[in-house]
Amino acid sequence: MVKIVPEKAEASIRKIAMACYQRIQEISPVDEGTFRANWMVAFGTIRREFDDSLKLEDVATKTSEAMMMIASKQKLLGETIFICNSAPYALALEGGYGTPSSRQAPAGVVGPVVRIIKAAIEAGRL
Repeated sequence: MVKIVPEKAEASIRKIAMACYQRIQEISPVDEGTFRANWMVAFGTIRREFDDSLKLEDVATKTSEAMMMIASKQKLLGETIFICNSAPYALALEGGYGTPSSRQAPAGVVGPVVRIIKAAIEAGRL
C-alpha cells in the first residue's frame, strides 16, 4: 500500500496537469496564434519568457513539449505546477476585457478551466 498510493497520486496529478494545459490552450483566443502558442509549463517557479514570433502553426510543437515535461517529471506529488503565459496582454484576456480577442474568451481562460477541472475531479471523471 505504501508504494501504490504515491504512484496513484502521481498518476492523478500528471493526468490533471495535462488536462489543465490542454484545456487552457484549447480555449485560448486566437488571432495569429501567438497567445495560444505561448503557454508554458514550469515546476516550482513561474516562467516569464514570451516569444512574439510563435504562431498558430507552433501550437502542436509547444503542446508536445509541455506534455513531455509533465510526463517526464519524476516527482509531482508536493510540487507546484505552473501553467503560465507571459504575453503582455494575458491579464487583459483573463479579465475578459481590453482586447478584441477577449470577445473569444469573455470569462477569461484559466478561471473557467479551473472550474471545469475541479468539477471533473469532484465527479470522478479525472
